[in-house]
Amino acid sequence: MNRIWMSVLAAIAVIALIIWLRQPVMLRLPIGAKTVFGPLRDRAPENAASSFTMALQQGGCPSSPRDAQLLNTTCEKERRIPITDLKLVNREAESNGSLRIVYAWGNSQIPISHRNPVEIEVVKTDGSWHVVTYDRVF
Repeated sequence: MNRIWMSVLAAIAVIALIIWLRQPVMLRLPIGAKTVFGPLRDRAPENAASSFTMALQQGGCPSSPRDAQLLNTTCEKERRIPITDLKLVNREAESNGSLRIVYAWGNSQIPISHRNPVEIEVVKTDGSWHVVTYDRVF
């Protein structure tokens, strides 16, 4: 009988571990602004944000965000002070169903730092993630 209970407890522990590993953010450490991301998380929102920033890095002007004026202003600023390095810092679900993804950025003159955030909001529509807002501290 003890073996059965031990097996049940072990199975529950394994299931709990898998669920915990699927969380986007497993642990946030306030010291040094460190975040431990779940290795089994869905990376599709991050991929959408990354595609957007890669287009900006290559001098393009992506088709999102939806506000054309914001997009033109953003692209002009990005051309003047380009990003060459990005590091994922945080990811949070918003109450409206979107995700806010935060990167630290840097380039050849500015070292990468969490004090230089890029915040990108993505939303899932028609089965895929799309950038709806982009904000960078210059």
